[in-house]
Amino acid sequence: DDEGAAALESAEGAVLAVLEEFVRETAKFADGNRALLKEILQEANKGMKELDAKMQYTVSGQDERYTAEFVRFLDSEMARLEKVAERQEAAAQASREFPITGGKSLDELLTVNEEEDEDEDDEEDADAKQPDARSAMGVLAMVKARLNAEM
Repeated sequence: DDEGAAALESAEGAVLAVLEEFVRETAKFADGNRALLKEILQEANKGMKELDAKMQYTVSGQDERYTAEFVRFLDSEMARLEKVAERQEAAAQASREFPITGGKSLDELLTVNEEEDEDEDDEEDADAKQPDARSAMGVLAMVKARLNAEM
């Protein structure tokens, strides 16, 4: 049955090759989506004239990264930012309600799990890097509306 084992090994190799190529292509699209969004946001930070020029270039077909997949990526980023904004707003509310404890309830202060603390610190650091998720969502909504208008 050496022949059968060789055929099976060959088939496994072919499947792995296809999967590896799929992962590479998916990563390439994801990197392109992130890069395009970053460029759009950088232009938005410069002003409306710059954003309009970038959007015109993008939707005119001159930027090969502008695809239906980019629009889906934009939707997922807006959903992600909505969650970040909700966490930011909840943290701000908790800080107002519990100013001495830094927004933590008594139960949270008494129940300390080091792994959870590390995870929460990572989430807080990520949120701190995005100072105003609602503003970012507003920019993305404006970009999405512009894309929809141009389609």
